[in-house]
Amino acid sequence: FALDPVQGKPHRIVVDVYRDDGKRAPPPQPKPAVVEESTQSASAAVGDGNDAEAQPAESVAERPFVKKITRVVIDAGHGGEDPGAKGLYGLREKELTLDIARRLASKIDRHPEMEAVLTRDGDYFLSLGNRSSLARKERGDVFISIHANAARSRSASGFELFFLSLRGSSDKMARELADKENAADLIGGIEPTEDEVLSIVFDYLQEEGMQKSAVLAESIYKRFQRDGSIRLRNVRQAGFAVLKTVEVPSVLVELGFISNQAEAKRLKSDEYRDKLARLLMESIEQYCQRVGGNGTRYHVVKDGETPWSIAERYSRTVKDLLLANNLAPDAVLRVGQKLRVP
Repeated sequence: FALDPVQGKPHRIVVDVYRDDGKRAPPPQPKPAVVEESTQSASAAVGDGNDAEAQPAESVAERPFVKKITRVVIDAGHGGEDPGAKGLYGLREKELTLDIARRLASKIDRHPEMEAVLTRDGDYFLSLGNRSSLARKERGDVFISIHANAARSRSASGFELFFLSLRGSSDKMARELADKENAADLIGGIEPTEDEVLSIVFDYLQEEGMQKSAVLAESIYKRFQRDGSIRLRNVRQAGFAVLKTVEVPSVLVELGFISNQAEAKRLKSDEYRDKLARLLMESIEQYCQRVGGNGTRYHVVKDGETPWSIAERYSRTVKDLLLANNLAPDAVLRVGQKLRVP
């Protein structure tokens, strides 16, 4: 994507390069020869034990990437020419969020059943769309966007949690905060597209992501509540653009108000930052226990979709998708049909 000149910087082009974790699915409309080949390979994999000429099963090395642990995508809010909020004691939101994101990633990577992916690991601008799309490309099981709050009133304080709302914000303050965070793309020169938003809303109405996001938010809230040393504000809903990841349960956390003297002083402390990272890690661990961590994911078939287009969307092979759902290679999908994503 392109960045317009900002603060004396020239026009820039940013290229995202993603790791290829497995074989790509065939194109949406394959030639008959490809379908025939898929039929043969699927039959060989299933097998009935009566065909002496059956081909050996696909080797482990040839199989596509399969997750065995929970992948947590951690998004450090703001960055680059978008500094976010500025607070007391020289605190800047983009620096605070990156530091805590790194601490959280370090703790998650030490957990035997979890691994972390950072949307950014340096001081550079990343569009909201690229942050959420990274969660999908990395096959994230959890997406957590980390921010810090600020207000004109120095008395405002507390840790806040948000998950996506499709029906508008839960209150005026939540809407204003979402508008402020969503303006990050405008700072970086990125214009939102209405088609993108409509597509996301349509997908969310058919999938279970929002319910899991609510469970994730509740898990975090309850863990911080048990700790008892951090003032908690309510769990609320708002239309944060960065939370509109279709398949991945997502929350946005506001660690505290860097405009509040007491909270800014705590957030300046390494000990307190480490505590926040630990509580977040334990919250995610408890969420995974409730929903099964990297448990089964489903896709609801929409009009015009084929096994090839669905496999492509989730970076799976058609063969694995068919086998996971006991479907024949020539199966016709029905609108509304629920498919297991391997």
